[in-house]
Amino acid sequence: MDSGELADLLGDLYRLSPENRALVEARLAAGRGGGAALEGFRRAVGEEFYPREGDGEPRLRLNVARKAIRDYERATGDARGALELMVYFVETGTRFTNDYGDIHEEFYGELEDVFREVVRRLSKRPGSKWRREFRPRLAKVVKAAEGIGWGYEDGVKDMFEELPSDGRASKGR
Repeated sequence: MDSGELADLLGDLYRLSPENRALVEARLAAGRGGGAALEGFRRAVGEEFYPREGDGEPRLRLNVARKAIRDYERATGDARGALELMVYFVETGTRFTNDYGDIHEEFYGELEDVFREVVRRLSKRPGSKWRREFRPRLAKVVKAAEGIGWGYEDGVKDMFEELPSDGRASKGR
């Protein structure tokens, strides 16, 4: 294909679905610094818990929120931005359960899975400025999880305690 045909194909794919639009926009925004793309995906994650005014009840489609995180990372290659979205996911889910009360066990399992992935990624980075950046936010999640059932409180506390604090990467992760 020549460049014109490729441009036409890209345009057709862009118009075909909202997912394709988001991917293309994120890729283009990443080349310009990525802030707008990150905010758009952050909004997609948050709206599963707290929809915009007039958009009805919380949907709690955690698979949709997690897909937004994966799509962002695939589209941009921005590992730090993906961590931001993962931490935001856990913060927002924890806030949601504190606002609305106990949710089902699978809900907490999803939150724990993402928390675990954040700890795993941060643990691999020796002397990580990202660890210093995200550790206080994760500590707030642990504090906010106090009294939450289904083992969530203990789960995030135990995982948080595995996160190195001395600037060294942990072994085996």
